[in-house]
Parts: sequence; structure tokens; C-alpha cells
Amino acid sequence: MLLFFTSVAHSWWGEPHYFIARLAESMLSASEVKYLNRVLATWESEKAVFHDTGNWHDDLKPIGMPLMVPWHFRNQPVVDPNYNLVTYPVTYNVTQVNKDCLSAIYDTSTTSMWILGFCFRSLAHFVADAHCPVHASCYFSADYPNGDGGATKEKFVCPVDEVCDKLHFVWDSGSLNFQTWPIPESLVKEAEYNLSHLWTNYPPEKHYSSTYNSIDPDQWQSDAYDVAKEYVYGLYQFGHNVTGEYFNKTQPPAAKLISVAAYRLGKVLQTFFHKRGFHLPGERSHITEILAWVIDSILIIIATIYSILILRTTKRSTAFSPLREP
Repeated sequence: MLLFFTSVAHSWWGEPHYFIARLAESMLSASEVKYLNRVLATWESEKAVFHDTGNWHDDLKPIGMPLMVPWHFRNQPVVDPNYNLVTYPVTYNVTQVNKDCLSAIYDTSTTSMWILGFCFRSLAHFVADAHCPVHASCYFSADYPNGDGGATKEKFVCPVDEVCDKLHFVWDSGSLNFQTWPIPESLVKEAEYNLSHLWTNYPPEKHYSSTYNSIDPDQWQSDAYDVAKEYVYGLYQFGHNVTGEYFNKTQPPAAKLISVAAYRLGKVLQTFFHKRGFHLPGERSHITEILAWVIDSILIIIATIYSILILRTTKRSTAFSPLREP
């Protein structure tokens, strides 16, 4: 179903990020969600609820963080058959960010709450970006010898609104199927319905049966890249405006990637708790506290018994005995 919302505000690609974080969070227990939020709360100036952090890295863009700009993207080449690509630039990218954060949070020697908080926020965003086809590819041709910047340079007349006049924006919104952010009150019920039915309509285990539970960032990028080749660029006619037919054909593969991204993010978080448990760095564990109380109790009991024995011995030694003649 093609959803056309006439009112679009702020970062309109925020809805898929929010959906992915919400669905991933639903795979956790209440205790696990509480743990994540406690870690996030150590950054008092930032949002401290996991599903609200899905757009955090996009929220940083307007304040000017050029260092992090390449983190959202991997320019894996999709090459025009008539073009001979010799070389292309390689930078620190979304796949490497995800790998580094996974390595950090799974390592029990990582005890910095700052690092854990940063990586939880980063994974909430970049696991989603890794599954977006225009964040996993870059088109090279005679017209784009340096690449199209993940479809950011290809412009056309959008049939909906000028805010989707770039091919990149179309795919950031799931081919216009998740295009409104923030979600206005009038659309909350519809958005919640779409959220609750995403896994039902696009089951990850059906569409990515052998890899749906993968926590390998290379696999994520590979799946998104395949969609980029077949749908983003394979169905797109350069120099022409897109039509409703393009949207109708590309919405299902986009929704499948959003669905499997949410499940994989959930598996990433479940794996964290499987490896590390609930112990917060710098916090005494419950087992340690219980053991300390048990030892203290035993020592108190021993001390009490010892004191009683001493008192009894002292009492016997000081009792009156018959007087003896010198």
C-alpha cells in the first residue's frame, strides 16, 4: 500500500529508524530494557530511552559533525555496464562503525559507561542505515565518475512533494511508505498499526530465511547492496521522473529490509546480555552483595558465640571458692 502524507516535517526518514528501534526493543525483557536505559541515562543531556535514540546520529547532523558524515554510508560500487571503473574512494563507513561497536560492547573489558552508551546509540541508528540500499551502495557511470553519493546526486520531479526530489530520500523513507517524522497525533494510531504489523506482513524468517538472525555487519550490507542493484538502480531510469509503478515495485523489498533490520538489532542486544549479563560497570553485583552479607552474618554469629564463651569462662574463674587456711 502506498501511503502519501501531504504534511512532511523535519527529518522525514526518521520513521523507519524509530520503527526498527521499537521492534528491536520489543525482543527484550523489561529488565534488559531497563539496563539499556540506565546506561543511556548517564548522558544527562541526551535521550535516555532506547527506542528514542534511533534518530540520534541524524539529529547531530545539523550541528555540524563532519567527522561522522561518512559513518552513515558505504560506497560499494554499482557500476554502469558501459563504464569502466578503475578505482573508488574507501572511507571509514557504516559497516566498520557497526563492527567496532559490536566488538566494544561484547568485550567484557569495556567498562566505560560512555563507550557503552555511545555504542548503544550508534547501533540503534547504524544497524538501520546498514540495511538501507542507498546507504550500502554508490552508482558509478560516465555521468557519475566519482559516484552518485548513494543516490544523493540524482534528482527528479517527485510526484508527492519536493522533499523527495532525490532518489536517496525516496529510499530513506522505504520508497515513500514510511515518510513522516515526527509522527503527528492524527497519524499515531495508523503508525502504531503499521508498526505492529510489519513483522506479520514481512516476516524476517521468510524473506531472509538463512540469515535473518545474523549479527554480521557484512551480511547486513550485502543484503542491502543486492536490493540496490536490483531495485534502486535496476528499476530506475536515469534522466526520467519516477512514477507510481516504481514506488509500488520497490516498497516491498524496502519493507523487508526494515523488518529484518529490526530483528537483527534485537539479536545484537540479546547477544550482549547473553555475553555480559546485567552487571553495570562500576556497580556492585547482586551476587557480590549477597555474598558479603552472608560472610558478615557468619562473622557476627561467630563473634557472638565467642563472646558468650568468654563470658562464661570468666564467670567460672571468678566464682567464690571456700576459704583456705594459710
